[in-house]
Amino acid sequence: MVDQRKSVLITGCSPGGIGHSLAREFHRLRVFATARKAETLKDLEALGIEPVSLEVHKPESIRELRAEIERRTGGKLDYLVNNAGRNYTVPALEVDFDEVRDVFDTNVIAVMRMCVEFSPLLIKAKGTIVQIGSLAALISTLRLELSPFDVNVITVYTGRVKSRLARVERTLPDGSLYMPISDARTNLEASREGLDLGRKIELVRVVYEQLLVATETGDTSTPKFKSSQHFYSLIRHLPATKMQLFSMLESLPVSPWAIAGIAFVLYWTGVYIYRLYFHPLAKFPGPKLAAASLWYEFYYDCLCRGQYLFKIKEMHEKYGPVVRINPHELHFSDPEFFNTIYSQTERRDAWHWRKKGFGIDVSTLTTLEHDLHRKRRSALNPLFSKQRIVKLQPVIQNSVDALVERVRQAGIKDEVINLKLGFAALTADVAMDYFFGKSQNKLSVPDFDPQFHDAIQSGFNNMLWMNHFPWVMDTMTTVAHYTPSWVIKTYFSGARMTTFIAAQRDITIQVRESLGKIAPAKEESASHTMFDQILASKLPPEEKSFRRLVQEGGLMVGAATVSTAWSLSVVAYCLVAHPRVLKKVKEELAQAFPGGPDTMHSLSTLEHLPYFTAVINEGLRIGIGASHRSPRISPHAGISFTDRKTGKKWYVPAGTPMCMSHPLLFRDASIFPDPYTFRPERWIENPGLEKYQFAFSKGTRACIGINLAWAELYLMIAHLFARFGSEGCEAEGDIGKLVLFETDNSDVECVGDGGVALVRPSSKGIRFRVVLNEKGKEEAY
Repeated sequence: MVDQRKSVLITGCSPGGIGHSLAREFHRLRVFATARKAETLKDLEALGIEPVSLEVHKPESIRELRAEIERRTGGKLDYLVNNAGRNYTVPALEVDFDEVRDVFDTNVIAVMRMCVEFSPLLIKAKGTIVQIGSLAALISTLRLELSPFDVNVITVYTGRVKSRLARVERTLPDGSLYMPISDARTNLEASREGLDLGRKIELVRVVYEQLLVATETGDTSTPKFKSSQHFYSLIRHLPATKMQLFSMLESLPVSPWAIAGIAFVLYWTGVYIYRLYFHPLAKFPGPKLAAASLWYEFYYDCLCRGQYLFKIKEMHEKYGPVVRINPHELHFSDPEFFNTIYSQTERRDAWHWRKKGFGIDVSTLTTLEHDLHRKRRSALNPLFSKQRIVKLQPVIQNSVDALVERVRQAGIKDEVINLKLGFAALTADVAMDYFFGKSQNKLSVPDFDPQFHDAIQSGFNNMLWMNHFPWVMDTMTTVAHYTPSWVIKTYFSGARMTTFIAAQRDITIQVRESLGKIAPAKEESASHTMFDQILASKLPPEEKSFRRLVQEGGLMVGAATVSTAWSLSVVAYCLVAHPRVLKKVKEELAQAFPGGPDTMHSLSTLEHLPYFTAVINEGLRIGIGASHRSPRISPHAGISFTDRKTGKKWYVPAGTPMCMSHPLLFRDASIFPDPYTFRPERWIENPGLEKYQFAFSKGTRACIGINLAWAELYLMIAHLFARFGSEGCEAEGDIGKLVLFETDNSDVECVGDGGVALVRPSSKGIRFRVVLNEKGKEEAY
């Protein structure tokens, strides 16, 4: 009968060493344990482990072992653990080169021979190579070369573990340079006696658990261990203890801190010189400070509240249509170049530095590589298709009706209503219902749960900081994960960052609850959620992990909540502030739906109303929405750009992050004359403007939720203003009017880039007083 267990070959399993303990830990698999003399492994054989002889420094012995393993397993090997090794602990300046050669033969050449000989077996099994040691360059090369064959390569940094590796007693030679420094003998004895060393049993258990988790979940990052990290290299070049190191430094004529300071200055001076004069982007125009360091961008974005967007505008005015805005990134202002950067047909990767601010790494939005992004997005595309959104319309309509009724109730109670929060509650309820299958009913909360909106908003606002300091997000997430909700709400209710992370955790809980209830609904079902879509897709198992679903769900809810809610707020404000425009909208709606708002059920009819569509387009332009630039990279081919005014040609090297900022394009007077004026007619007078609607970006990475956002905009604005007028615009059939309350243009004007458009800090939202007529006071919806 064929043994169905996964097979693992472990070298260097002589009793007393790490390999011997690893073999015992892996005994549930089919383990082949090697030693020079297989008969020394009788205790392992009693556990069902198969001992085999191997002298790793002899090529013929490795070839014989490969033939034997191939015969026993049928030509496959799931895990190769290169554990055998030699230790040679003496000062680097006093080595015996015959010993050094033996060390390299065992620790380097033998490892390479093992990988070469067993690679066919590993490729056939799509297996994993595990290196116990520090051959970092070799292992990194193998990881790249074997990834096309689905073979994982992992390095295990063991720390200092007491084993037979250091069984040979070493002493300093007579006349050693290190005798006067301190008791250097302590260093040599520590390597042999195991001073402050980790326990093998703890190490091998972690290796076993993390290796299986890595191969089963697809997480091939280097495992991390708790034992102290006193790393071995092939030869230890410096004394191990801090006291010996400082003793050496103190013996020098210059202070160690002075040396460190000089090294720091020299290093960064070299970096700055390279960036300014030898970097591939050194020829492109722009401020020298921006080209030299990211601190220039940090100052304007983080310390000046998102002002780098406007600094970039000044750069273009001074330097032209292409500017180097930081050491790595080029910014363009020519709108005709937009479709080249954000191409629909060419390969475009995302830039890792711009994605760090999200604090997530496996969602579709933050996927860097083009092909992986396409694969992940294709699994979600059906969920956001026009057909699916039409099926979702009843869910959107229920929320729209609920918010319209909340507006009417505000009129009955003579209360001021903040529709910025109301729209956020609507978009959040729709998103949670659609993505998770369970609404949080924020529309029923008396104040629309402003903490949730503020938490999501702060996540976007803090993105600029997190680009520079991603470790802050990791730390805060970890703290929040282990801090009870009542502690956060009681003691940190005013901390926006903590509130944001608490909201992330609430979303995580929501995902877990949703997954626990899922029996994937069919795609044609109205209850078909995002999780059904991903779990039923053809994505591999690692793409359906809990961690990835949490990230997808959290990011989708955040994006759907804030950006669409802000667009709704701006359109509503502009209509109330411009009665002439509102009058035309109400007339067009009344003509399309003569039966009144109760008959306004056709999304398709709303989409074909030209003036109404122009109003929403103009509202998207004025409101800007997502304000931060999103760079694209052409990974394999350079791109040519021509300055249309001067005719000068520029060549952008492959791998360069390129971007444009649609807030600046929306204010470009050459496309949109009088750009700060709300004038929907421009979209009707010039139908060609549609190609300059950048609010949802363009290309293969354009906003996946564009159809959902448009549906919410059409339905919410239509139903709200089919029932309510404004001062200077009231129609028959209205139940009241919306009057701006302490709200003006400064409450919608973008004054900074916070991931989404920032308004003046003192703004309290888009607030209205609702004045009902007799019909509005009597009716209930």
